Amino acid sequence: MKKANMMTILAAASVFFGAGEVRADDAKHAAEGKGFGTGAVVGVLVGGPVGAAIGAGIGAWLGNRIAVAERVEPLEQDLTAANSAANDLKQELALIREELRQQESLSAELQHRQSQLAGLSLQVLFKTGNADIDVATNERMAELAEIMTAQPGFTLEIDGYADERGDESFNLELSRERADAVVAALIAYGVPAERLQVHAHGEVSGGTEGDLDAYALDRRVTMRLVEPRTGRVASN
Repeated sequence: MKKANMMTILAAASVFFGAGEVRADDAKHAAEGKGFGTGAVVGVLVGGPVGAAIGAGIGAWLGNRIAVAERVEPLEQDLTAANSAANDLKQELALIREELRQQESLSAELQHRQSQLAGLSLQVLFKTGNADIDVATNERMAELAEIMTAQPGFTLEIDGYADERGDESFNLELSRERADAVVAALIAYGVPAERLQVHAHGEVSGGTEGDLDAYALDRRVTMRLVEPRTGRVASN
């Protein structure tokens, strides 16, 4: 009887130590080997065929648990890294959305300003038979040049006029000189000539003969901003 028990112990120990020699490059079999070795020890402690069966069962169970644990750990690490990357992407997406919102806000503001500028119409009045720009008018040209610089898409229509007194050809030339005086002032303040559309209309015939106040308004240059792309002229 003692000899039989000793044989059982030796067999279990042989299995136990044999299981410890499983190659390291096979994680699953190594884990199962560890579990089987542990089960063999349990089987020795219990003793007999029943102990061997119990040990084998416990060994298989432990081996599976160890193998599963060794596979789960790297998967958990990968999941943690994936969650971290997803959070980074969410933050980047939030920043991009905020930038888009700001750009849309700026675009709306720009369109609003352009719509206001599209209604801008200016006039420069001149003395009788004269095409000179005075100091006050020159300051207005500087302000208009700043607007044109800030809104590079706009062009400016410049129309020169004269009152009906005098020779028709003289009035046409005078209206052109007045328009050219405005153009020269704007170019001096940095507005490109290609953005200025110039027209000379000569005398204004409005049935105002002898009306000096009406004549004063006829001696003018009118400037109207034209919207970019649409080509729509200011309405007032």
